[in-house]
This record gives sequence, structure tokens and C-alpha cells, in this order.
Amino acid sequence: MPPMANVNGNVVCSNRFLRGVVEGFYGKPWTTDQRRELFRRMNKMGLNTYLYAPKDDYKHRAYWRDLYSVEEAEHLTSLIAEASESSVTFVYALSPGLDITFSSAKDVTFLKRKLEQVSHFGCKAFALLFDDIETDMCIADKEVFQSFAHAQVSVTNEVYQHLGQPTFLFCPTEYCESRAVPDIETSQYLTTVGSKLLPDIDVLWTGPRVVSKIISVEHIQKVTKTIKRPPVIWDNIHANDYDHKRVFLGPYDGRSTALMPHLHGVLTNPNCEFESNFMALHTLATWSKSTVDVTKKEAEGGDNSAVTSDIKLETEGVIEDSTTKSEGGLYDRNAALKLALKDWLEEIKTPKSGGMGVIKRSGNVSVITDSVTTVNTCITMTPTTTSSCTQPVMCPVNTLTGEPIDIPKLPSSPSTDSAFDSTSASSTSKDSEDGEGLEPMDISSSPAVSSTPSSVLSESTSCKQEGGGVAKKVVDAQPSTSTTTEGKVPETETMQIDYEGVDMSPSNPLEMQTDTEEIKSRISPLYTAQPVTYDDLAMLVDFFYLPFEHGPFGVHLIEEFIWLKTNSRIVSKCKRTLRSTAEDVKEWHERSEKYDKSCQSVMDMVNRMLNAPNRAAVYELFPYVYELKGAVALLKSFVKWLGRQWL
Repeated sequence: MPPMANVNGNVVCSNRFLRGVVEGFYGKPWTTDQRRELFRRMNKMGLNTYLYAPKDDYKHRAYWRDLYSVEEAEHLTSLIAEASESSVTFVYALSPGLDITFSSAKDVTFLKRKLEQVSHFGCKAFALLFDDIETDMCIADKEVFQSFAHAQVSVTNEVYQHLGQPTFLFCPTEYCESRAVPDIETSQYLTTVGSKLLPDIDVLWTGPRVVSKIISVEHIQKVTKTIKRPPVIWDNIHANDYDHKRVFLGPYDGRSTALMPHLHGVLTNPNCEFESNFMALHTLATWSKSTVDVTKKEAEGGDNSAVTSDIKLETEGVIEDSTTKSEGGLYDRNAALKLALKDWLEEIKTPKSGGMGVIKRSGNVSVITDSVTTVNTCITMTPTTTSSCTQPVMCPVNTLTGEPIDIPKLPSSPSTDSAFDSTSASSTSKDSEDGEGLEPMDISSSPAVSSTPSSVLSESTSCKQEGGGVAKKVVDAQPSTSTTTEGKVPETETMQIDYEGVDMSPSNPLEMQTDTEEIKSRISPLYTAQPVTYDDLAMLVDFFYLPFEHGPFGVHLIEEFIWLKTNSRIVSKCKRTLRSTAEDVKEWHERSEKYDKSCQSVMDMVNRMLNAPNRAAVYELFPYVYELKGAVALLKSFVKWLGRQWL
């Protein structure tokens, strides 16, 4: 049990209890500046641990043997120092499982040398991750090790001792109940990890499933008994790397505070879009500071009522302030949500550059693409143009020369989609005792309102986009984002801008990279809007909630649309039945008018969001809110058509 103190009824987690963030998703890693901002926020929120493990950093996973260059070392040293200044422990992780030969002294030496180099940068905490890899050993390993678990544990113990027994974490290949073969209690792999892994090495665990709806005390006790230590939760409740058409802004939920005495920590692996994670981090911090409650209700996963059930469905009225009983009291996700919304509103109102980049012409439409930094190592600084609407493929660049690195084809590594294949026996052969169904990535894209939702209104209206990306934002038909044979990401558009009065002829210098202020001064906005409000953010969170549920306002819009469509015969002269009365017709039109106002309130919210001073947040949320606006506008127009076509 992690050392904890009880002060005036409040749980105070010691530094041994890890609470923070793991950057462990598939997709474009965060930039160095974003990580610095992350450390600032973590310090303010009271989170103490950052685990560096982006799957698409090629020196973390695919080319884990490669040492960092001098320039890379300087950047990484600076990043580790800044984390320390913010009272955040920087945990550096490697994922060598794709091609390591465990019995090879050379590979083990490479592993020691790489982590030893990072230790010289000031890093004092490390992790070895063996998730999402094949479980078959090579012939050489089979001759030396009794099993795959023995091989992993042997190398991990050796590296841990070589580094002087620092803070160390280990991610097993069977990292959740659905991947334990055949189950947690009888898994030879987990049993070996528990008995052979040195006791001071922490084990990462995601819960009953890869993305767990509920993690119960009973489940953790079962895991602890097998691995012989309290686990550290690698929490994917806010992860969206398996579906880039979704983003999760809801509060931390489904984890009882009664779990804390049974864990060594909780690290959230959040959305790929950095600016969309404020709510996830803030509510996790509130959870970690809450009093442990051992009631049966809490132990089973907490209150599962709708988070924003107290928010009015109509636009009129003001949302009342919530009490702050989550701070130092029992964790309540409604109160935690409201606390987070207040602080997030201040962030949204704070001017922040989003990095306007290059103006490109495509047919009759001109667009601005963000000039962002491709960070395939934590310090690569070569700028490339990518779209905020899609996830670029890994295209590492030589830091010194700026030339792309020619990467030979590697053994296929399981992406999030393939790793979570619903056809795998481990994912479908058993359901956890907490009553969960499939993983969210396995759920149909168009669920019924009463079932587990998989996305917001865009899915319910069948507004699917081309190419599998989040959305296609320019009206004119454009080629879908793809990767060229050279491994480069082609130019793609991200936002349509009104260029009225701006000469966009080929000779105009705006076709090339131009000073940001000059661009801003010459572009007329599409519209002006009022400042973003607390109600706006509450509505936004309601639409982009959690993997297993919508917020009530989104459900309300869907249910009302279904009712209006199903009962449209009431206002149809051709289909009206004798049972239809004037009162029925009046009710339909009244509900239609209210629905129109509700839809308009969503569109107004999006307009205000897109004009928020924090442009960094706007650019990252743009694909999602823009698609939401389009879907709601379609619903609004369709309902109007239903009411008018038979007049």
C-alpha cells in the first residue's frame, strides 16, 4: 500500500503515489512547448508524474537502440530540468519489444547504454514497456528462457540494477484482464511477472479492458494478488488514438476513490490533441485529492448519473454554481466537472498563439495550414506542414540536416486499431465481471440512443467524411489526405478563411510563408462573436463526453430529432390520420420550435469557440466543433423541412 496520510479527513498522497500523465498514445507526439505547458499545468493542479512514451517517437520504439545526438540531448536535458522545476517526475520509457532479442548481450547493452545516456541528462525515473507486441520468442530466446515472461523480467531486472535501482515501471504484454491468458488468476505470464520481477519495480495496468469503463476495488485486489504488488493504473478513459473522429472532454469517472489505498498511482493517457486534455487532467487531480470513501456505491465505480444533468437543456437561464465538495471531500464528478470548467474558461480566454502558417491555394479556395513541428523525437525541431484534421504518419527527420531519414520496413507493430481488433480471442472470449461490453473501438459507429455511444451527433446523422479522418473542412472537393511513396505527408487544408479583398494571384507573396501579423491584418474574419461563456464549455463537454456515454444535452437533441421525424405524419396532409388532432399538430410545432432554438444555441456556441483568444485550443478542437456545427445545422434544416413540406 502506498504511504498516505489522513489530515483533517483528507487523503494526502505522498510522492510515492504517482498521479499524472502518460504520453503513450499512437499518433503525432506532443511538441516540446506543449510538454512545457503540461508541466506548468500539472504543477498548478498537483499532479507529480509524467511518463514519456509516445508510440510514434521513433527513438522510443522503432529505433530504440539509437542514442540521442548532441542537439537532441540539450533539448531533452532542458525538458527534464523544467519538469523538475515544476515538481514533476520525468519518467523516460523505452519500448524495445518490436525487435529485441532478450538473450542477446549486445541488445541488452544497447538498452543499458540508451537509458544510461538519458540518466546523464538528469532523468531519475525509467520504464520498460512491452505492450502491443507479438508474444512469440525467437529461436535464440527459446533456447535461453523458459517463457516470454521470464525473458522480459530477466532483462528488466538487469537494467534496473544496472541503473542503480531508480524509480522504475514495467508494462507487461498482458496489461489488462481481457488480454490475460486465460485469466488473471491462472495466467502463467502474470504469475511469472509477479514472482520474478523485483519487488520495487511498479507494474502498469489498464483495468478490465484496454479502455475500462469501471475499475473496481475487487478487480484491483485480484490483480494485486497475482502480480504481488499494487499496480499503477495506465488509464485510457480519455484516450482517442483508436478513433480520431472522437475527442473526450468529460470528467474522470468510473474509478472509486476507494481504489487509492490499493494502488501505487494513476497516470492518464489522454487525447492526442494536447489542448483538449485540460478537463481530463483537472478532474483527475481533483479525484486524487479527494477523501477515500469505502462505501459499496463508491467501490463499485461511483455515481454514474449524467455529468451535466443539472444543466438546462434550453439556452435560457443561467447554470448555477456548484459546491466545491470535491476539493478535500468525497469525489463527485459533477462538482469536479464544474471546478474544471471554471479554470478551463480562464485558459480559453487567455490569448495564445496557434501558429498560423502557410496560405495555400487549391482550386478556387485558399486555406491556411498550420506550420507545426513534427516531433518524432522529443526534441526534433524541423517544421513540416501537416493538417490538424488528420494524424500524420511517422516521418522522422534528421535534426541536423533536415533531411528525411530513410527507414527500412520494420516488422509490423500493432497500431491501436489492430491491437484492439474485436476479432481477437482475448478481446471477445470473456466479459469482465463489472458488466462491461465491447471496447469503445469495437462499438458500432451508429449506436442507438439508449446504447453505448461512440461519437456525437455526427454519427447519428450519417455525416461521414472521406478518408477516415476527422473531417474534411473545405467545401470544394479535395483529394483526401494520404502518404506519398516518399513517406511525406501531402499538403492538406484545415480551415476555410474569408479572403475578401486579398489578392491571391500567383504573384502575391501571401502564397508563400508570410509574417503572422501581416496575414492576420489582411484577412477578414467570417463573423464576429461574443466571448466564450461557462455555459458554452459545459455544452461542448456534453457533446464530447466519454467513450461510453453522451452528455444529456446531446442525448436530448438526438431523442427529440427521432421523435419529430417519427411523428412528422402529424403535420402531413397526405399522411395525417383521423386520430391526429389540432393539439397534436400544435405539440409537434412547439417541439419543433424548441428544437430549432436548441440547435441554434449549439451553432452559436461553436461560433464563439472558433473566435476564442486561445488559438492553440481553437486549432486543435476545430475539426470536432466544426463537424458538430455541420451535423447540427443539418438536423435543424431537416426538421424545418419536415414542418414545411406539407403546408
